[in-house]
Amino acid sequence: MSECPNCERQKQRVELWRQEAYRLSEQQTKGERAMTEEDDDIQDYKKPWVNLSDSQLEAIYYEVVAEHRGVPMPHGQVLFGQAVQARLKELNT
Repeated sequence: MSECPNCERQKQRVELWRQEAYRLSEQQTKGERAMTEEDDDIQDYKKPWVNLSDSQLEAIYYEVVAEHRGVPMPHGQVLFGQAVQARLKELNT
């Protein structure tokens, strides 16, 4: 007994779909490889982090003390920290 013509047609459609899917995935894979190879030379170069030297920290400290003399201790420390942050931001951006 032979198979029904619709079943045979369905098998052919499935096989054609499978072949097309493999063909497309092969193209995609080649394209992804090519894209990766092209992007290999593109790198994000980041500026190296710059720290403050002891003399720079000392200079910031004396600037804060001169500007905010007589400020209570915790507030003065916060001001000093903010000044250090600002100087580091200047150097590293």
